[in-house]
Amino acid sequence: MKLGKDFNLSQIQYKREEHGELAALFDCGNKGLNDYLTRDFIHEDPIFIFVDEDAQKIVAFVSMMCSSLIHTKSGNDFQIPAIEIKVFAVDQSYQNLRYSENDKDGVLSDKIMKRIINDIYDISQNTMNADFITLYSVEDAKKFYKRNGFTEYGKEMSQFHNNFNQTCLAMYMEL
Repeated sequence: MKLGKDFNLSQIQYKREEHGELAALFDCGNKGLNDYLTRDFIHEDPIFIFVDEDAQKIVAFVSMMCSSLIHTKSGNDFQIPAIEIKVFAVDQSYQNLRYSENDKDGVLSDKIMKRIINDIYDISQNTMNADFITLYSVEDAKKFYKRNGFTEYGKEMSQFHNNFNQTCLAMYMEL
């Protein structure tokens, strides 16, 4: 069985004209999210993909944007600069793939998330000031995000509400 460390992964900016055929084959296991990624999502923020170069297959989609975490203190709301992971989706065939023979290394998805976190940290240090990473998780992914260092919002924190994230769990990580 091939392990995650054996894949030749590249991280590149998604371009519909170059990667559209690969995107049509992507399946994260959620039809609504698959449709969003391959139809609607491609018109939004810069999107990055992780590609298995040997299989010529998209392993993961990720999109980030500037955001803020709303913190309430003494009855006042403060917006703290953050970078939001807007979308993170991994193709089903790569979701639970062990990274190495060592169980402590986790799965390939964990390594991809660590790379995204490192990229965000670099952005926060070199391009723009951000103190947190935020995201809105579906219930099924909550365990994954906790394993990767994210925490549910506390009582003093609040999230922006829109139609997309009303049923999602707001999570954050301090940079």
